[in-house]
Amino acid sequence: MGAHAASHARVSALVERLGIGPWRLAEVEAAGWTRKQIRWAVDNGRLARPSRGLVAPVDVAGEALLVQRCLAALAVAPRGSAVSHRTASELDRLWLPQGIDDLVHLTCPGIPDRDDHGVRLHGSALDTRWVDDRHGMPVSVTERAAVDIARGRAFDQALMVLDSAARALVIAEAGDDRVLRDPSRRSPYADRARERLSLAYDSVAGWPGTRVVRLALPYVDPCSESPFESSSRGHILRSRVPPPELAVPLRGASGKRYFADFLWRQHRLIGEADGWSKYRTGIATRDALRAERERQRDLEAAGWRFVRWDPADPPRVVIARIAAALGLV
Repeated sequence: MGAHAASHARVSALVERLGIGPWRLAEVEAAGWTRKQIRWAVDNGRLARPSRGLVAPVDVAGEALLVQRCLAALAVAPRGSAVSHRTASELDRLWLPQGIDDLVHLTCPGIPDRDDHGVRLHGSALDTRWVDDRHGMPVSVTERAAVDIARGRAFDQALMVLDSAARALVIAEAGDDRVLRDPSRRSPYADRARERLSLAYDSVAGWPGTRVVRLALPYVDPCSESPFESSSRGHILRSRVPPPELAVPLRGASGKRYFADFLWRQHRLIGEADGWSKYRTGIATRDALRAERERQRDLEAAGWRFVRWDPADPPRVVIARIAAALGLV
C-alpha cells in the first residue's frame, strides 16, 4: 500500500473511531498518531486545521464541511455561543447577498465583536428561544439568522434574505413548496412566517442597521421563487412603479394553467425576472426555453402582455421598462 493510500486508510479509521470531526490533537494522539504524523497529514492535504488545536479530515464536502467548521469554532468559543448570521442562514440554504464573507459566524455572550482565525465573533447574548439544536450544535433559528443578515443591507438585499427565510419557514411547516402555488391555502402559512420574522425583529429593534428590516417586513412574501425575483421586487418597491402580485395562476388561450412571476392585473401585464438559474443545461435548456416561448404565446393569445428583464439589466433600466409597459411615462 502506497503512502497516499495508507494515509487515506488511517484518516478513514479515525473517522470511524472518532466521528466526522473536528478532533482535538490529544484525541488523535490517543488514537495512535504521533505529532509528526499529524503534521505530515496536514502538509499533504489529508487533514486540515479548521482552528487552533484542532484537526479534521479534508475530504468532506458541502454541508458536512460547513458543520465541521462550525463545530471546530464552537469547540474553542466561549460557553453559550451559537452558530448565527451568515453561517446559520447557509445551513438553512437561504438566499444570501453576493460578496458576503465566508467566515464562520458565532454569537457569543460577554465578548467584543472581532474576527479570529476565520471566525467572526458577535458579542451578544442570544436568548434560548432563538436557538435550535441542529447537527449536534446550537444554531440560530431561521428567522433570527435572517434578520441578523438583513440588518444594515440595501433594501433589495434585505428583502431577498427575508423572503427566503419566509419561504423556508412555510416549506418547513407545510412539508413542501406546493402550498405556495395554491392561493386558497398559502395565506395562513405566509402570515405565520411573517409573524415569526416580526418577532425576531422585535428582539433586536433599535440595534444598528435594523431600520431596513422594519421597512422590508411589510413586503416579505414567501411566494418569491428566486433571489433575483426578490431583489427585482425590492427595486420595484422603492420606485414609483406600483407593486405587483406574485405567483398568480393564469389561464392561457388553450386553457392551460400557468403562473406569473409578477402580475399587474389591471394593466394585463406579466413581469418575468429571467434569471438563468430557472433553466438547466444542454438539451434541458433548449426544452425549457421552447416551453417558455409556447407559454408566452398562449398567454398573449389570452390577452396578456409581457415585460422581461434579466440580471444584466441595471435596476434603473428595469424600472424604466416596467414603467413604460404600464404607461407611466
